[in-house]
Amino acid sequence: MKDNRQTSDKELIEKSLKGSKKHLEILIERYNDYILNIAYKMLWNIEDAKDITQEILISMVTKLDSFRFNSTFKTWLYRIAVNHILNYRKSNGRNKEFSFEQYGTNLDNTPDYLLKQHEYQIDNEMLFEEVKQTCMSGMLMCLDNQYRMVFIIGELLGFNDKIGSEILEISPENFRMILSRAKKQLYQFMNDKCGLVNKKNPCRCAKKTKSFVEAGYVHPKNLLFYPKYKTFVEEIALEKQEEMEGYFYAKYRDLYQKHTFLSNKELAKELHKILTSKEVKSLFNLN
Repeated sequence: MKDNRQTSDKELIEKSLKGSKKHLEILIERYNDYILNIAYKMLWNIEDAKDITQEILISMVTKLDSFRFNSTFKTWLYRIAVNHILNYRKSNGRNKEFSFEQYGTNLDNTPDYLLKQHEYQIDNEMLFEEVKQTCMSGMLMCLDNQYRMVFIIGELLGFNDKIGSEILEISPENFRMILSRAKKQLYQFMNDKCGLVNKKNPCRCAKKTKSFVEAGYVHPKNLLFYPKYKTFVEEIALEKQEEMEGYFYAKYRDLYQKHTFLSNKELAKELHKILTSKEVKSLFNLN
């Protein structure tokens, strides 16, 4: 087989539908991490995100024979993912975690500490980065479901309004409007609270680290955002935003696109669960 990266989605799909387990595995591996990152940014819980990712990939496999190549496979798959995640949040009564006002009050009430070097037997800079990404992921939860999903698709992953609107099944005009409002809400909060973008703000990741650890938001022995080999969101984003509004928000977007692109370290185990699930086994005679 040629280099997996050079194998088109179309070829992978066609051979998967003919019963090739190898090609189906490659297709799952290709999109697993993308779905995981969207799910985490929507749910702010890595275990929930992994569970939802597995469900989405099973749904992808069981619906594979319905894909007609009328759009890109990525657009089709992301539409499945978006609907699944939004339905999950709605069914669990989690339309919105909290307001920006509540989140800001929580940050204000989080005690500041000066952390001793290697207080947690790990380099402090790694912990500060973990706190930064954890806190900024929490900020996303202040947006309602649709605004957050549009922000992830349009601002972080770089899909344009045409593709973004296809994924979310809304008009391009509506996609642009929601994206603009989401950015204004989120970035106004950051400008008012975050010391990373406005040095007048007293909140600093280093000062909040000990409190985040003690509250259980950050686990020094099990860092989520600091794997040995890191990929960043900006490296997989489809395109850089170049319109005037994009320049205005550049420093905020860069902070988010410098976030670690999460990778599922247990993919082999997850693949086995997917390929041996009753839904997949009932449809595929894999070889």
